[in-house]
Amino acid sequence: MLGENSEGIDDLNSSMQDMRTLKMELMVWKPQVDNRMHELEYAVMDLGERIDRALGSLRQAQPIDPSSEE
Repeated sequence: MLGENSEGIDDLNSSMQDMRTLKMELMVWKPQVDNRMHELEYAVMDLGERIDRALGSLRQAQPIDPSSEE
């Protein structure tokens, strides 16, 4: 019975160490993901502004009269 408890404690300690390792990896990985998300957000906003400017230019353009061909 004592041997079974000892094995269980060893398994628990091993699992806890695995969890600590995963937490450390996440702590390293998360700032990188956050930075990429910020870059993506900026790129999407920039694209939206460009589309708005392009659509604004199209709205201001005068239609071509097909009967006025030179």
